[in-house]
Amino acid sequence: MSDVIIKPAFISTLPDTGDTTKLGPTAWNAARLLSGGNPGEVVRRDPAAATGASWGSSPRKLAASGNTVVLPGTDTLWHPLFTTTVPAGALSTPGAVITIASWGMFTGATGTFQVTLELRLGSTRLYSITRGDGTNYGWWMDATIIAAAAANTQTVAVHFALMPEPSYNIYAKLQSGEDSAITQSLAINGSQEVAPSAPDGGIALNGGMVTLY
Repeated sequence: MSDVIIKPAFISTLPDTGDTTKLGPTAWNAARLLSGGNPGEVVRRDPAAATGASWGSSPRKLAASGNTVVLPGTDTLWHPLFTTTVPAGALSTPGAVITIASWGMFTGATGTFQVTLELRLGSTRLYSITRGDGTNYGWWMDATIIAAAAANTQTVAVHFALMPEPSYNIYAKLQSGEDSAITQSLAINGSQEVAPSAPDGGIALNGGMVTLY
């Protein structure tokens, strides 16, 4: 990334006299400095601001993947299928938002008894769904995490859909209590109740994206 440089529309070509008591061409031509704001914020037009502009947050991608990741069929441990880190302070301001979009398959792998997919922020499980042996469905999960007014409190809503089965689950968790002042892991994990299974552990994640607003 390169620095933003703001200079006056008119650039003086006169030589500097060296008189420090006057505004000379060198000082006039120098780049202007921006102040205020927080890392990651952008300048936006704001008629209500005294200067006509203010700092504000902009959507930014925290993580994205278009690769297929399958749950191993060799054990019954929890395995990350998609993971990223939420920066410290990202959810400290009330109204700050993180969205998660992800999709994949319950593969119906031979030998799986029950498989579970979960969404987890730090140590808090935000959502989970368990499917039985032989299930072969596509899945889609949308989740929204909003920083609440109370410190270190997040409101969470998850929309989970199975295709082609006409089953749509909307799950809302009114609060989670992860410390927003420190970095937190955000992960989609999978596990199976019985192992081994083949050719995989019964869950595949085909893609996902996490966006911070």
